[in-house]
Amino acid sequence: MGVLLTYLLFTNDWRFWITVELIGALAFSGSLLVAYATTTRHLPFRTYIETWLPMPPIQLAIFLVLDGAGLAFAENGSSLTGIVLIAAGYGTFSAQSILKVVRKLTR
Repeated sequence: MGVLLTYLLFTNDWRFWITVELIGALAFSGSLLVAYATTTRHLPFRTYIETWLPMPPIQLAIFLVLDGAGLAFAENGSSLTGIVLIAAGYGTFSAQSILKVVRKLTR
């Protein structure tokens, strides 16, 4: 959803309103998922997600900006720039997990 919010800064016209609608749908379904996750039920893969996916806020912000800007560039006709920015965003997203694996292997 953060990527879509960043995308709103770079887009206009009908794409803006479709993005707003998509953000609303994601916010609603995400809030239901959070409500479900706070129950005492067993969630599949919860241990793996809590171990490998937590991200510092700055890392998440960098991911959101790179990915949103990459989508905007790709949408406006600069596909190569968009692809590079999106790939950099996802590289930032997985950096924490990669560092954990490297630290584990070097111990």
